[in-house]
Amino acid sequence: MTQPRPDQIKADNLGRVFNPKRIALLGATPRAGSFAARTLANLQGYRGELYLVNAKYAEIGGRPCHASLSALPAVPDAVIVALPNPLVEAAVAECAALGVGGVVIYASGYAETGRQADIDAQARLASLARACGLRILGPNCMGLVNYGCGAVQSFQQFPPACELGAHAIGLISQSGALALSLSQAVERGVSFSHILTFGNGVDVDAADMIEYLSGVEECRAIACVFEGMARPGRLVKAAELAFRRNKPLI
Repeated sequence: MTQPRPDQIKADNLGRVFNPKRIALLGATPRAGSFAARTLANLQGYRGELYLVNAKYAEIGGRPCHASLSALPAVPDAVIVALPNPLVEAAVAECAALGVGGVVIYASGYAETGRQADIDAQARLASLARACGLRILGPNCMGLVNYGCGAVQSFQQFPPACELGAHAIGLISQSGALALSLSQAVERGVSFSHILTFGNGVDVDAADMIEYLSGVEECRAIACVFEGMARPGRLVKAAELAFRRNKPLI
């Protein structure tokens, strides 16, 4: 498979992750306060199919719980990986083998630590993404919110669904904590179409997200907050695309 050039924007297949018809929560658990339990609570308003996956449980909160991803009735578009770091790589490899559209990885302990073993682990995730086209959000990320379809793929408590006004903003943030803070602007009447975070950005980064949002009608403007980019040329290309589509980019 031809690998993308370093400056190539590759957001054409992000719809399965950002606007999924089927979501699987891997590592689902009823344990109060856990990332998985908080994510499940956030997904109560999701209007697509939601699958819970954990071999330890037959059901959680009245929903059936499946033993594995391969046991699901259909291949999910997005898989939320609510697993500890040592289990993540194998789970991502399984997602790739099944043809999942993309994964959201909460786990930390990757390149952000500066340790070579953790840097290598993140590099292996990047190789998986490049090899098969699986999209990876994270690792070390807070997830995303699509207010249009109710997909709150996050363990954090973002503001509840707000009316998509004529000036709805798509917010992109490397930092989940900063995204959560900025999202409180809804209390002052601001409307958001999406809130997207990417953490370490092993695969999906700000440029991909800009390209995706530039093609989403309900997103009227795009606001980005991030610390830096390894391949800034891609940001320029994404900005040019947003400009051509008459989508203000801040």
